[in-house]
Parts: sequence; structure tokens; C-alpha cells
Amino acid sequence: MREQKDVLKAIDEVMLYGHSGMSGRITGWCSRDKAHALATAVVEFRPEVTVELGVWGGASLVPLAIAHDVLEHGHVYGVDPWTADAAIRGVQEVENLEWWGARDYEAIYRDCLQAVLDLRLTSRCTVIRATSERAHSLFDEIDLLHVDGNHSEAASTLDVFLYLPKVRSGGHVFFDDVDWHSTENAVRLVEERCEKVTEIRSEPGGVCAVYRMR
Repeated sequence: MREQKDVLKAIDEVMLYGHSGMSGRITGWCSRDKAHALATAVVEFRPEVTVELGVWGGASLVPLAIAHDVLEHGHVYGVDPWTADAAIRGVQEVENLEWWGARDYEAIYRDCLQAVLDLRLTSRCTVIRATSERAHSLFDEIDLLHVDGNHSEAASTLDVFLYLPKVRSGGHVFFDDVDWHSTENAVRLVEERCEKVTEIRSEPGGVCAVYRMR
């Protein structure tokens, strides 16, 4: 209990959450509730290897790294290509295509790296600039997986296909936006092999589900 309080306090001090529950310091859509849930999973289950797919500005990667750092145990790997091509692959909605196509990916990438460096988290956090497809061979076994990359049907299904078999029995999976139509197929694949533990409903515009690998 003491460790959990220390971890959550450290996260809140760094992330500067506002009234909306979103970080005032780091770009992204990870709410305080979700960040706390991710960090609590690190405290409770002591993962050796945590993998996050879809990092963006680091709003969930940094809390995970802080948790590993405070515990002095394990390592988190953040996988993201930071390119428009990867972000819009398989996306059908015109509004989403326009929004993702107009982002400054280099600036977001630099800001994420700078946050990890400024907070001295490099001993517990590695940022991998690559597509999830290219990076999956780097991992043999995963204890905690956070799926939050491209939400198109093809991309989200591929992420699950490549990474879910690497999650050990008893390991945990956080899957963002399980209520989106485009992630239905990927969610079905997860639920065929995992038991749903809970849902985090404070996410803006979506629901994050937490699963335990059978």
C-alpha cells in the first residue's frame, strides 16, 4: 500500500492533471484514472517487461516508467513509429484522416523523448521508434501489454495478432477504446484468450478494458 501511494503521488506531481483529468504537461489522452490503473498494475504484478503500443506524447508511457522507477524493478518499452503513414493506415473516416495527417510527428516524438530524459527515466524506459510490426520480434515474453496504437480494424487486429501470444499466462493486457467499432475484431481476439478484469470509463471518448491472460 505504501509503494502504491508513493508511485501515484510521484505520477501526480509530474503529470500536473487538471480538472478534466488530463495531463497539463505531456501531450496525449491518458486520463489520471487510467494512468493510476496502469501504475497500480505495475505495483501489484511486478512486471519485468511492460510493452506499450502507441506512445504519442508519452501520457501513459511516463506514468508506467515512473512506476517501474519508484519500484526499482522492471522496464517499459514504448513502441511508436511517429509517422502520418502509420497513424492513418486503414483509417476510413475523413475527419480522422485529416486530423492525423496534419500532426507534427517529429515535434511530438522529440517532446516524448525529452520528457523521459528530463525525468531521468531512461534506466526504466526505452522508446522504440518503429511500427509494432517491425518491433514485435524484439520481445520474447511480455508481462504487461498496453494496446493503444492505430485503432483501425486492420492495425488493431495486427497488434493483437503479433503481441498477444507473447503475453505470459497470468499477464495483463490494457486495451484502449474497446467500445470503438473499428476495434471490435481485435477485442474479440483478446477475449478469446483472456478474462476481462475491469473497465476504465473515465477515458475521453472511449473505454479502456483490462484483461488477464489465461
